[in-house]
Amino acid sequence: LLGNPWIYADIDNRGTVDTWWSHNLISDETYSGLINHCNFSHFEPDASSAVAAGFAVDLSLRNDEKCEAFQGTAHWEMGNINIYDIYIDLCLSRQHRRFLEQMSTSKAPIAAFARRVLAGNYDPCIDAEASIYLNKPEVKQALHIKEGIWWEACTGNVQYSDEDYLTSMIPVIRELLASGIRMLIYSGDVDSVCPATGTRAWLKTIEDAAPMRRGWTPWNIDGQLAGYVVEYAHNLTFATVRGAGHMVPITQPHRAFELFKRFISGKPY
Repeated sequence: LLGNPWIYADIDNRGTVDTWWSHNLISDETYSGLINHCNFSHFEPDASSAVAAGFAVDLSLRNDEKCEAFQGTAHWEMGNINIYDIYIDLCLSRQHRRFLEQMSTSKAPIAAFARRVLAGNYDPCIDAEASIYLNKPEVKQALHIKEGIWWEACTGNVQYSDEDYLTSMIPVIRELLASGIRMLIYSGDVDSVCPATGTRAWLKTIEDAAPMRRGWTPWNIDGQLAGYVVEYAHNLTFATVRGAGHMVPITQPHRAFELFKRFISGKPY
């Protein structure tokens, strides 16, 4: 079971740029510049953010100045969005959120707007709230966490290997196919970091080992479209989850659960 996986840098990075353009986040000119000037086997679309967050990025693997310039332009054109779920709002400050909560129950003209903002099922501040919760003394004590340890969602203290990061996992996928193990690969369709476009592209490269058995087909829950599914030989299935970002169970919990339930039970999609 693989959710929004990063499998092959050359293909997945290209998929990111394709997603930016196909979802109207960047201009035609910037898209063309990225396609023509970037080496996708080295290119990391969000490298600048990774450096700023304290992650190690091997600068020898960076692209030429033109590619770097088009990356900068792309992020400027996209604006202030969550690249892991391009259609959700960013986390509001706690002060801003408290203001909206107060306004939502008032008779002010902004009340209806405030209620709409707060009505979404997904809380964009969930990462910050999880950090607050997991660092509470009583929670750390219950989890037997040593004193002096602070939990972070994404910490720069963990240094990922560039060699591993850029190594294709397609040979591993082929090994799993040969073993006959059942596999479900799913993608939230509004994640631009490990996008469905990239996954669909690298799946095409293994069709010699796993020919397509059932083409692009909608799957539904109670009559509502939940995504699309493609089935291949050797027990391999690919599914998209409509309206889900990188962390599918958080942004579309009902669809994620139904997808998982059907996979476990062997029921059709």
